[in-house]
Amino acid sequence: MHDVKRQMARGAMWMILVKLGERGLGLLSTLILVRVLLPTDFGIVAMATSFTFLLELLTAFGFDVALIKHQQPTKALFDTAWTFNVIFYVLVAAAMLVGSGPLAHFYGEPRLTAVICALACGSVVQGLENIGVVHFRRDLQFDREFRFQLIKKLAMFCTTVPLALLWRNYWALVAGMVCGRVIGVVTSYAMQSYRPRFSLEAAAELVHFSKWLAINNVLGYAKERCCDFVIGRLLGPSSLGLFNVSNEIATLPSNEMVAPINRAVLPGYAKMSADPLVLQRGYLDVTALIALVSVAAGVGVAAIAPILVPAVLGKNWLAAAPLIEILALYGVVYSMQSEVYSVFLVLGRPDIQVKTNVAYAAVLVGAMVTLVHLLGLQGAAWAFLGTAVLMMPVNIGLALRLLRLPGSSYLALLWRPTFASAAMYVTVRMLVAPVTGAESSGMLVLSLLGAILLGIVSYAVALWILWMLARCPEGAERILLTTMRRWLRPRAAS
Repeated sequence: MHDVKRQMARGAMWMILVKLGERGLGLLSTLILVRVLLPTDFGIVAMATSFTFLLELLTAFGFDVALIKHQQPTKALFDTAWTFNVIFYVLVAAAMLVGSGPLAHFYGEPRLTAVICALACGSVVQGLENIGVVHFRRDLQFDREFRFQLIKKLAMFCTTVPLALLWRNYWALVAGMVCGRVIGVVTSYAMQSYRPRFSLEAAAELVHFSKWLAINNVLGYAKERCCDFVIGRLLGPSSLGLFNVSNEIATLPSNEMVAPINRAVLPGYAKMSADPLVLQRGYLDVTALIALVSVAAGVGVAAIAPILVPAVLGKNWLAAAPLIEILALYGVVYSMQSEVYSVFLVLGRPDIQVKTNVAYAAVLVGAMVTLVHLLGLQGAAWAFLGTAVLMMPVNIGLALRLLRLPGSSYLALLWRPTFASAAMYVTVRMLVAPVTGAESSGMLVLSLLGAILLGIVSYAVALWILWMLARCPEGAERILLTTMRRWLRPRAAS
């Protein structure tokens, strides 16, 4: 089991690199695109993708998770999963074509019809992706997963940015998404020798396990994309584009850094599930690492938001600053409870995940509708944060109960990152001069870099002091130091 933990740690590092690469390119793309495109362009694409993602999730049975969790999956299981994907994505494309007109009427935006038709082509292509790439995660080959995901993101970047500079409208975003899927399919066959064939031999076995995952995917969609329908309907494409860009930037350092960790630990948890004590220790170790990364990242973004927006996004996006402050804190709270879903899966209780997501989605949709009417876009941001805070003790409490862990063991992992992050926030806000609007672009960038550096140093110092005062206990700090030493040792030797 120690080998599994080491593989999980290496996997987490690789997945963090994956996400850093993906989101780094995504952020660079966004920073370029916001200077070229208007919020309306982002809003039109968000309206279209909210519909297409919904249709895709209705047929997303999580077959990759089923193949990872299965102790000895057969070729029939892989082939059946691939066949289902092909069939489902073709059906999704057909539904997109049929629904494009009614959706354009719902939003009062006729340009959506052509956009959805173009995205339907991408859905057909996506269904052909080689199911064999699941072996990258199942066999803990995270370096190959890193290359696979990065190639797809590079394809999107190299398509979207040049076309945006050329066309200067939303079609560049659409073309980038379709191109990314085409390159992803080609790469999946180039990197993985497995060759699927059409078969439904293991259909009953796959559907029996995956039915809960399909329901959960739809509920997850309601949690993450309900804002597209509510804001798009009530406030229009410009407001929706502003909110989505704010949310992407605000949650980038927290949720998007934690997502690869969760992606890496699922196969590790599956291998640990036979030994409850090992699974308990593994859960606490991963939670400690998530707290170390997520809390500081989200609070840091909230601290620098007033400088970040004018320095990076420009004056056309100044309304994003208060949204980013709120949504960055939402990213912290949400990421701290994201790991529990892996626990529910490996312990054979995906039904718990579905039930908690029902409650989460119901609360969020109700809060969104109410607060958007009262407070506009900031109301939507407060709805996200308030729902995450309300559901956190529910999700964490259920996971601890299944693992038979006391709540004190969980809280003991959080206090040092939380207090260190609070010290960082106060330091940055006190020592960094507020933006007056008269600064040049160069001064804004220098102020932003100074604020980031100050935040990193103040957090590291505060965390180190607290760790030393606690007499260097086992926890996130020691895990990070040990992992970094193992990571750097071979490179130093070479």
